[in-house]
Amino acid sequence: FNWGWIRQKTIQENLPVAKEKTKDYLDMHVNIATRYGKPITLEEFGYPRDDFAFKTGTPTTARDAYYEYVFGLISEAKAQKGLFSGCNLWAWGGFAIPAKDHGYWYKGDDYTGDPAQEQQGLNSVFMSDTKTIELIRNVNKTLSKK
Repeated sequence: FNWGWIRQKTIQENLPVAKEKTKDYLDMHVNIATRYGKPITLEEFGYPRDDFAFKTGTPTTARDAYYEYVFGLISEAKAQKGLFSGCNLWAWGGFAIPAKDHGYWYKGDDYTGDPAQEQQGLNSVFMSDTKTIELIRNVNKTLSKK
């Protein structure tokens, strides 16, 4: 969302565009890392919750499809070229509960992983996001293998 690859009202519809642009971005960096013999860590990637919603329990269908795609690209690059020392999704919300009456963080609110100037919970992965957590666990197993 932050890079302008998708729009708020078309999160699901823009998924193929986001995947294509992500692949181009990663391919460029894989080529550079290969040329210089350096590892890669993919930092701060994410995808909004369905319907641009912020609450825990909101579906994450498009996000899960995006994460699965990105994790597949990372796993493939690691298997083929030994690249990718890790990746960092944006952002871990854990057991946090976004405020119901406002979208931005205020003193005393749970920390959802998003900075105070951004809507809380949009890109957060909560403990209730079981499919997303399963995807994260699986890629961790893959990336931790030597």
